[in-house]
Amino acid sequence: MDLIPARIGSLSYVYLLNKRFGFPFEVAASTFLISFVFDFVVIFPMFLFAIILVGVNAFPVASFPFVAISIVLLFTLVILLVYLDRLVKTLADILTWCLKKLRMENNLKLKNLVTKVLLTAKDITTIRDRKIYGKVLLSSLAVRVFKYSSLYFLLHSVLVHLKFEMADLNFWKVFLGILGAEFSALLPIHGVAGLGTWEGAWVLTFKLLGFFDPKVAVVSGFSVHIITQLFEYSLGILSMVILYLPGNRIIRGKISS
Repeated sequence: MDLIPARIGSLSYVYLLNKRFGFPFEVAASTFLISFVFDFVVIFPMFLFAIILVGVNAFPVASFPFVAISIVLLFTLVILLVYLDRLVKTLADILTWCLKKLRMENNLKLKNLVTKVLLTAKDITTIRDRKIYGKVLLSSLAVRVFKYSSLYFLLHSVLVHLKFEMADLNFWKVFLGILGAEFSALLPIHGVAGLGTWEGAWVLTFKLLGFFDPKVAVVSGFSVHIITQLFEYSLGILSMVILYLPGNRIIRGKISS
């Protein structure tokens, strides 16, 4: 997801589940779409919580209008999540209509595409009917809270040589700064490996907070991002090597030698 610009790399998830793990396309596509929406659903409550603890008027962006807009966006995303299957089905209907208008309804590849989209909508309905959204939300929140908390300690280790103590790093302000940078990673503006866009969001957030000297924000942003990228890509490369080791057979998500 991070390596290729504009989140196109996210499609590798669909490819691996479908081609390497043997799951049907609709299973891979439906879980991808739901996780994509959940990425945004989870981050907005964290933003609101951090802003309230930092102080609603601590910096210009964290004003009441921003909080109100965030709440509206959050409810919009929740509604999107609830009606995601209907939206995907509507997309299939639009594709069917376009094929009829273009007199291409007998094209086997395009008919298969429409079928896959309909199956994806059906899978989303199945997932929703299992009533697991609450558990997914809680686990997603837990993952992000632990991740961003670990970045707080990583930031401290990066700034130790500049004589920064733990007491100098307000946890919730740093947490808010990390959220700003991570939010940029969810958007299509994300560059190659996130270099530039992630750091830019990091510096902008801390500048608005008035928390770091601009030079400190730039150095810390690049340092934290490079370290986390090296760590994550190392894990990714190791995982790919294991997945494609000769002799490994993968049957519906299980690896057997």
